[in-house]
Amino acid sequence: MNLPYFFSKHYWSDIFYNTKWGIKNLYTHFKLVWKSRPWDFNTSTLEMLRFKLEELATAIENGHEEEESRDNKVKNIRRCIVLLTNRIEDNYLDTLGGLNVSKYPMEFIPVDDKPEDHPAKCYTLKERGTVEERNEDTARLHLSIRMDNLEWDELWTIIKDTDARNWWD
Repeated sequence: MNLPYFFSKHYWSDIFYNTKWGIKNLYTHFKLVWKSRPWDFNTSTLEMLRFKLEELATAIENGHEEEESRDNKVKNIRRCIVLLTNRIEDNYLDTLGGLNVSKYPMEFIPVDDKPEDHPAKCYTLKERGTVEERNEDTARLHLSIRMDNLEWDELWTIIKDTDARNWWD
């Protein structure tokens, strides 16, 4: 340890500053940290990014930015927040009206020709929907995947093209 630095006011002001912000961050980020899992990209990384962008947009709107560049930055940040929210909530299929499969229930039919040594009763699954309904569901599913990919690409294009590193300046 550097003893002269230990006794200087800068050392103690750094400790105070870091402790103050550390406690504030524990309070404000508690919900995100509590839900964070190493295997879950949405809650761990994307929600933290969305949270930090929301904080940043609010700070920029409230005057922590020069007026010439403020509006464009805030517009890009708000668009990123919308794209992140769509990705986290995975609501692409819902915006297309959902699937028809919820409108026609599936039916379990007992199977008579099960193996002799199988002790449990066997069933087969029969869909009641028409071919048109299943084709429509497949088309909606493919469209929702395409929407997801397009918005994902748009998110990273905005971050890359607007040089997001300068958002925090």
